[in-house]
This record gives sequence, structure tokens and C-alpha cells, in this order.
Amino acid sequence: MKHIFIKKEGEKVSESYIRNFERKEKFQFPGQFADFYMLHNGGIPKEYIYNDGNRILTVNHFLPFQHGVYEDMAIEEVYHTLLEEEVIPVGYVPFAMEESGDYFVISVKEDEHGCICLWSHETAGMKKVNDSFESFIECLTDQIPHEN
Repeated sequence: MKHIFIKKEGEKVSESYIRNFERKEKFQFPGQFADFYMLHNGGIPKEYIYNDGNRILTVNHFLPFQHGVYEDMAIEEVYHTLLEEEVIPVGYVPFAMEESGDYFVISVKEDEHGCICLWSHETAGMKKVNDSFESFIECLTDQIPHEN
């Protein structure tokens, strides 16, 4: 997976912590997602522009597990809050914030496992962004695209 630079990372999170969260919630994250979080527990990416050639989005920050810069916005906290308020459907876990306040979510559903979507706080709708977390990371850049 492409290496990206993250500033203001949270404290390191262990594999056992992530696996315990998965067991408790009865799902499993894709391997690349867990690997990324064991290396970078949330934070602000230097490569914050998502550009897949079709759309441009901004990744404001990755949410941390359990502890970090944004303690009130840990993955577990946001996931449970959004589920309790019936904001997102079961099977989608928020992991990053878009500049407008929307959430990037990863699917842990069997039929679309690992798929990345963007949940809109304005429409309460979800749009697919990428097929995998690894491909999502590959589309991050710090280069602002120029209009022709």
C-alpha cells in the first residue's frame, strides 16, 4: 500500500485492540485497513486530496481508534453514535471526515466488504467512492488539480 504522511497521529493502537472491537461488533475490517491503523492511528494526512480521475474530494482527517487528537471523535464513538441515531445503516464504519463534514465509511458487509463510501450529512445518502481501502489511499495526493 502507498505510504502517506500523517501528522497529529493518535497513540499507537494494537492489533488486539482492533480485533477486540471487531469481535464485539461481529464484523471484520479488511487487512489493509487494520494495517493502516496500526501504523497511523488517525490524524491529518499530508496527501489530503482524493482524486480518482472522476471526482475530487478532501480528506480533512482520519478518525483515531480509542485515543488520539480527536478523542471525542474516535471511530468507536462516532460509529455507535451514528448507529444509535440511525444515521448510517448497519455495516458501515466511519473512518475519516471530508472537508464538508461528511464521513468516509468502510463497508464491513459481506456483499461489499472493504468498499469505501461517502455519507452525506446533508442528504443522509451514501455514494460509493472506491472498491477498496488500498485503492482509496492510492488516490490520495497533495497535488491540487488544475482546471483546463
